[in-house]
Amino acid sequence: MSLFINDDDNDDDEGIFNYDIHFESPNKKQKVTLEEADFDIDTENLNDSDFEDVNLDGQENQPQEFTINLSLHKQKLKHLIQQKKQRVSLQYLSMISYILHAKFRNNLLSDRKVLKVLRKMVPDSFNKHYKKFKKNGNDELLVYLIKYLIKWFRKNFKHDSNGIRVLGYQRTAGEYPNNAKHINNVSDLISIIKKFQHNRDTGAQIFTAVLRSLGFEARLVFSLPLLSMSRTTKTQPKLDASILKANKDNDLLYPYFWTELINPLDHSELFVVETQCFFETEKHLIRLKRFNSKKNLYTPEYYPNLNQFCQMSMHYVLAFNNDNLIIDVSPRYMKNIAYRYFKLLDLRTDLGKSSLLLQSLIRIMNRRRHYTNDDYMELTALLNISMNNVTIPETYSAMKKSLNFATQDSLRSNEVIPSGIEPLKIIKFNNRSQPVYFKDVVITGKSEQQWKFLGRSIKPHEIGKPIKSIIASPRTINNRRIFNQNQLEDPNLNYIQLYSFSQTCPYIKPRVDGAIIPRNRYGNIEIFRDTMIPEKCIWLQLSDIENILKFKFQYVPVVVGFIFKENRAIPKKSGVLILKSDEIEVKKFWLTERIKQCKLEALEKNIHLLNMWYKFIKTLRVKKHLDNNFGYV
Repeated sequence: MSLFINDDDNDDDEGIFNYDIHFESPNKKQKVTLEEADFDIDTENLNDSDFEDVNLDGQENQPQEFTINLSLHKQKLKHLIQQKKQRVSLQYLSMISYILHAKFRNNLLSDRKVLKVLRKMVPDSFNKHYKKFKKNGNDELLVYLIKYLIKWFRKNFKHDSNGIRVLGYQRTAGEYPNNAKHINNVSDLISIIKKFQHNRDTGAQIFTAVLRSLGFEARLVFSLPLLSMSRTTKTQPKLDASILKANKDNDLLYPYFWTELINPLDHSELFVVETQCFFETEKHLIRLKRFNSKKNLYTPEYYPNLNQFCQMSMHYVLAFNNDNLIIDVSPRYMKNIAYRYFKLLDLRTDLGKSSLLLQSLIRIMNRRRHYTNDDYMELTALLNISMNNVTIPETYSAMKKSLNFATQDSLRSNEVIPSGIEPLKIIKFNNRSQPVYFKDVVITGKSEQQWKFLGRSIKPHEIGKPIKSIIASPRTINNRRIFNQNQLEDPNLNYIQLYSFSQTCPYIKPRVDGAIIPRNRYGNIEIFRDTMIPEKCIWLQLSDIENILKFKFQYVPVVVGFIFKENRAIPKKSGVLILKSDEIEVKKFWLTERIKQCKLEALEKNIHLLNMWYKFIKTLRVKKHLDNNFGYV
């Protein structure tokens, strides 16, 4: 199984930016090119924090003036944006495909025919000890049985093909050997089990089914091998097809599939079992607590070391139980993913959107299944692991990029940390002490107009009590004029008050005074949500209705948004607002006028066609006359 995407410029980024740097001083002028400057620029991650350690001392040797002229190839930039959209879409589609693949395969592993075949294949020497365990089970005998199965399986199951391998964004699939026998149904899986050979991914799945055939509650664990959305994605080595056929994925040092076995003697404990990938014996069986413990809930053994040659990565880890219930067990194997368990995901980031998609997929696929009390306790424990198993950044740059933590200096202009929150830690940036908080406590503020776009209003008793005030950044010429005028007269007027979500309520609709429809000073009304329609009014979005109703009925044009073009805000209109009492009469009038318009348009079309035929026939007559008199052929 493999994953590919077309990427025509994946390793050629020349020509994106041209730099022309000039340094001027009183004594001489010097022109330096990008190659001569000897520095690298990361166009994706460049921000103010990258200059925090620049030494500004020793100004006497520096040029007094300099200018940087930056020209950007717009066509190349559009191409890079399109590639980013392709990578994002590919990751979302890959996530769905991988989960469906694992769910289908896990469903086959629980089939009665499969379990029956596997039960018969277990050696008799194991069955003797297993019968003793069934009669009088103890922890020592259970560990012995699991290790026995691991050793037996590793010795007998053979690898004859390749499993999942992430080769990055490739133009074609030619480099990947598609040499694994397909498993489309129970019969295909049983035939592979009887041969007892396939790739290592299928081997891990079959071992999970072996434990299920013995009556254990065994989960199939799948680490989704997603590609990164970054343009500088580090992928697994692109080996030749002949090498891939020979190594059978032995160069991949970490598994994609393994097993979690719930301890039948103590359901608060589980065994993490891996039989195909690791060579170290101590990694084949790891004991962890599911819940009711503050320690021994996490293992780092399955998280890939990015410095190793295999360059594998881990994004999400899902566990599929005997009944195909899906549980996200990523905190058991990954650090620094607390942001996934915040009350509100940060959808401004790609990782936040990806996490929301995963949670939605799990919720949809589990809608007909039920969690047990143990599952709820395990989910709570996983949440606690994610919030505690984090590393606080020690530099300002890392803090600025962190999805888990925030300080006062790393906040955006519209973000606030409420008072009274106890910090997690006090760290120092540039000799300044900074309290560190989880980003979950950060409150995002919006202006009154921004909340209006979302169909909300500021609560009357909260007006004048903003969480923060920021200076405006006008985008249109008219607003810039007002801004400059305020700077001269009263600069305080240029500050915008920001309010939090808790300070808002559903949009407070304007009242209809008698038979007069409310409107703003521009003669229209802004409606961005259906819940903003005033009482006793109705919003009609019929074609050309504004022109038809002109001077006939009372109506107000509806503005649904704005288009910013050439430093101007152009309102985007859609339909009109009328009184409910006029609805039937207005619709009848509109229908009558539209019928007249359609008839008139049909008449004009017929006249146009007749004129065209007249010109065509007249041209033919002229041609015939010329041919008869001058003998043209």
